[in-house]
Amino acid sequence: MGFPRVNLGVVVAVAATALLIGCQNPSITYLGNWTGNFVITQNKSGFTDKQMNLRGYLQIYNYDQKFKMEVANPVQKVKLTGNWELNKQQILLHFASVKIEQPTKDLMKAMNHPYLEDRALKAGFEQNIIFDVNKSHTKLHGLLMSIGPLTGHFELQKTGPARSPGIG
Repeated sequence: MGFPRVNLGVVVAVAATALLIGCQNPSITYLGNWTGNFVITQNKSGFTDKQMNLRGYLQIYNYDQKFKMEVANPVQKVKLTGNWELNKQQILLHFASVKIEQPTKDLMKAMNHPYLEDRALKAGFEQNIIFDVNKSHTKLHGLLMSIGPLTGHFELQKTGPARSPGIG
């Protein structure tokens, strides 16, 4: 017994269709993992930029055009989820959920760590984030925004494909 015969014309047609679909859907190049930080251009917190810096990641999924983003400083973590859309050379993030994880304020004060007020963190993510995409689709540059006493923008770099579409 040998291998079943395959119609080469069907294989070529299916491969060409898949290639054309991929070429016609530019959002595919934006899917996956991005890492980086919030670049502070103005800091009115009284603490250093390094102490207040937010670092983290963004995962962009094709599934229902959802995303998950996490950013954190040494004592606080912000977990964000929502939907994204592609508009020319920009990616817009629309937040559906903003969750803050942190120790109690008394504990943060006792640890003598600088932190951002809860309402300042939430207010910073009430508006959509807009990212400009570079020509090689490897870097995202966020537009200027404020998070409490910090003004700046996010800079993210593509690090690979998304791991899992399950984001709740």
